[in-house]
Amino acid sequence: MKGGLLNWEYTWSPTGRGESFAISYQLFAHRLNVTQAVVRMAITPSADMNVKVVNVIDGYSAVRTEFVDSGEDGHAIYSSVSPVGVPDVTAYIYATISGSKEVDIESLKLVPNPPYVHTNRSSIAQAADIKLRAGQKSIVTKFVGVASSDGFENPKQVAKEASSNAADIGYDALLKSHIGEWATVFTDDSVDDFAVPKTGRLPLDDHIIESAITSVTNPFYLLQTIVSDNAIHAARNAPIHQGSVAVGGLTSDSYGGLIFWDADIWMQPGLVTAFPQAAQSFTNYRLIKYGQAIENTKIAFASSKNQTRFSQGAAIYPWTSGRFGNCTGTGPCFDYQYHLNGDIGLQMINNWVTTGDTDHFKEKLFPVYNSIAILYADLLEKNGTKWTLTNMTDPYAAKQSPDGPGMTYAIFSIVANEISPSGCSAYTYAQYSYAPYIRAPFFQFSEQLIDNWSRNGGTHPAYPFLTGNGGANQVALFGYLGLRLLPDFVVHLDPNLPPQIPHLSYRTFYWHGWPLKAASNYTHTTIQRAPNTQPLPTADKKFAGAPIPVHVGPESNVTVYLLPASGILTIPNRQIGSHATFPGNMVQCQPASSPDEYEPGQFPIAAVDGAASTKWQPKRANATSSLTVSFPDDEISELITGFGFDWAQAPPESIAVVLHNTPLSKPTQQQVSQSFSPSSASGALSVPSTPGAITVTAFPSITLSNPYNPATTDLNIIARYAGNTTNVTLARAVPATRFATLFIWGNQALDNVDRRAGNGSGATVAEWSILRSLRAGQSGTTAGRGGEAKSFKFYPYLKVHSMRREAEIQTVSSDSQLAAAISNRHDRP
Repeated sequence: MKGGLLNWEYTWSPTGRGESFAISYQLFAHRLNVTQAVVRMAITPSADMNVKVVNVIDGYSAVRTEFVDSGEDGHAIYSSVSPVGVPDVTAYIYATISGSKEVDIESLKLVPNPPYVHTNRSSIAQAADIKLRAGQKSIVTKFVGVASSDGFENPKQVAKEASSNAADIGYDALLKSHIGEWATVFTDDSVDDFAVPKTGRLPLDDHIIESAITSVTNPFYLLQTIVSDNAIHAARNAPIHQGSVAVGGLTSDSYGGLIFWDADIWMQPGLVTAFPQAAQSFTNYRLIKYGQAIENTKIAFASSKNQTRFSQGAAIYPWTSGRFGNCTGTGPCFDYQYHLNGDIGLQMINNWVTTGDTDHFKEKLFPVYNSIAILYADLLEKNGTKWTLTNMTDPYAAKQSPDGPGMTYAIFSIVANEISPSGCSAYTYAQYSYAPYIRAPFFQFSEQLIDNWSRNGGTHPAYPFLTGNGGANQVALFGYLGLRLLPDFVVHLDPNLPPQIPHLSYRTFYWHGWPLKAASNYTHTTIQRAPNTQPLPTADKKFAGAPIPVHVGPESNVTVYLLPASGILTIPNRQIGSHATFPGNMVQCQPASSPDEYEPGQFPIAAVDGAASTKWQPKRANATSSLTVSFPDDEISELITGFGFDWAQAPPESIAVVLHNTPLSKPTQQQVSQSFSPSSASGALSVPSTPGAITVTAFPSITLSNPYNPATTDLNIIARYAGNTTNVTLARAVPATRFATLFIWGNQALDNVDRRAGNGSGATVAEWSILRSLRAGQSGTTAGRGGEAKSFKFYPYLKVHSMRREAEIQTVSSDSQLAAAISNRHDRP
C-alpha cells in the first residue's frame, strides 16, 4: 500500500461454458504526474479463443454533473462533463489502451449502447479483438488522462497529452516513477512503528498487528487525496493544492463531496505533524474562501442574528462548503454549529506550530484567525453577568451512539490517556476507533458499525470515511505521546504508553519546522531531533543550534526539560496502567480473550482495563459465553481472596469463575438455550469439565444492586457513574493459576419477550477484578498523575456486597483441591 498500488485477482467462469479465465488487475493514480492513471489487466484463459476487451469510460460515476461531449480521438476515447449549474467549468477524461501481441489495436472501434455499460450520456466504450491462447497470459493496459478547467487552462489538451504520453512512456517506467514518488513522500519513519527493537518484529497480538497496519493505511488514504510538492512542480504550479479533503475522498459521493469540519479538526491534526506540506491543502482551502467568509456576515439578516451588527473584518464559514464557500441550505452559516469557525482557527495554529512559518502565519493565517475571533465577540450576548451564545444547534445526540460515527472513539482514547487516573482504557478505545469500522480488503473506514441502512436507522454510511482515518491517525501522537500543538514555542508532551504495547517508535513529527523523533516503552520515552531528516525550509532559525524547551505533564504540575541540539532526552512515563483502579487487582490490563463472538467494539480486553466505561459484551444472551484472562508471572501462586464485578446496566443471569493452568477443553458455544425460564437459569450456564480446573465461584442467579426504577429514578440528575456490581470474598483464599475464565449466561436488561424467545445480545462486563490477599497495614495504590499515587490501607478482610447471595457462593471445598491447584501450576514459557 505504501507504493500506492491496488491489486486484485479472481477466476471468472462464465455460466454455461466450460472455459475459465484467471483475471488480475493492478491500478494506480500516478503520484507524481497527477493527470495520469493506469490500469493493467492480465488474462490467462483455460482454452484458445477469440474475445473482445472493452475500454470503457462509465459515466455512471459522474454524479452531480451535466454531459458536455464524448467521442474518439485517434485510438483514444474521451468524455467530458461540467458540474450541474456551472457550465464554465469542464473536466475531461481520455483513455488509451495498448496490449501484448495478442491484442489487435487496429481493430478498435466504438461499441454502441453496450449492455455492460450504464446508459449515461457521458459513457463511452471501445472494443478491441484479442486472440487468447490456453495457459498464456495476455496483457491489456489502459492509460488515463484527466484534467479540469479548475486547474488547467486547456483541460481537453492536457488530458489528451497525459493519456498519450503515458502510453508512450509505458507501464514499467510509469510504475517506477509512481512508486518512487510515494517513497519520497511516504517514508518509513513517517508512520508509527510497533515493532519490538530487539527482534524487529511485531508482537503476536492481533490488536497490535492491526494497529501497525492502520498506522500505514490511515495516513495513506489522506495523502492520496492531496498533491505532493513534486507533483505541483511537475504540473507547473497549477492551482491543484487547495481543495482540502472531502469526507469520502476523491471518488466517493458521500456527503456530496463537500468539505466539513471533518477536514479541519479530524483529518488535519494527525497529518500536519508528519506531512506539513501535504496538510497545506486544508489551510489553502480556507484561505481561498476567506473573502467569501467575510461576505457571509451580510447574510445574518436571514437568521436570529438579524439585529446583530458585525464588526469590520468578521468572517463566518458555512457548515458545508464546496466550490464557493457561501451560506447554503446544507451549509448554513448562522443558527447552526458555530464551532466550525473555531476548528478552522485551530488548524491554522497547528499549521504554524508544525511548519514554523511565522511570516506566512502573520501575513495569511492570522488575519483569518483574527476574523473568527471578531465573529465570536460579535455573536456573544450579555446575559446578566455572563456572555452567552443563543440559538446554536445542539449536539447531535445526548451521548455517543455505540454504532457510530467512526471517528469519535479515537478522541475517547486521547482523552482517556490524559485524564484517567488508572488502567488502560485508552488502549481499548484505540481499538474501538478503527476495528469495528474498517472494511476488507483494503482497511477502508465505514462511517457506521452497521452498513445496512435498513438496520441502522436509515443511515447510508459514508464510505470510504476519511474522517475515521483522520481520527485514528491522532491516537499515537496526541494520546500515547501526549503531544499538544500550542503556540508558545514549547514542546508539550505527557507520555503514557499502555502496557499492552511493548514498544512504539512514533512517526517523525515536526515542531516549528524541526523534525523530532520519539519512542516509548512502558516506563520511559525518549525524544531527539530526527537524525536523518532535514528541517523544513520554514524552520524557526532560533532553534537551529539551541535547546528546545519541553514541558511534560499538565501546566498545573509541569516538569520542564530542555531537548539539546544533539543528543537524547529521556522522560519517565506516567504508567497509569500499573495504578490499580481496584487495589489488589491481579489482572488489570492483562491479556484477555474470548472464543465467542462479541458486539462490535465490545472487546474482551475491556473487561480488565480498569475502566467501567468500556465493556465486554458477547453477541448472544442465550448462550454461555466465556472470557479468559492471563495472570502475570509474578502473580501466579499468589493467594486470591475474592472477585469484583461491575456489570454496568446489563447484568447476566448466572456466572461462574474457573481457575486453570491449561486451556479449557470444550468450547462454550455449544450450549445455546432457545428460551428462558427463571427456574432453569442456572441450568443454562455451561461450564466445561477440564482436568485440574477449579470452579471457585458460581452464582445461579445475579441480583441487581442498582436496578432501574422508572418511578423513582430522576433522569435529570447528573451523578457519578454507578453500575450493578457483585463483590465476592472467598471463604478460603486460593492460589492463582495461569488463567482464570469467567462464564456468563443471559442478560437481565432484556425484556421478558426477548428473554423468553432467546433473543438479544449478551450481558455486559464493565470490569472484572481478581483480588489478591493484602497483609494487615499493607498499602494499595490508586493512580495520580505524574507518577503520584494516593495510598490507602487495607486489612485482612473485604467488605462483601454480593447482593444478598453470600450463601450461594461456591468455593474450593477441600485441601486436596488446593493442593491440586498448586501442583498443577507451572511457569509460563
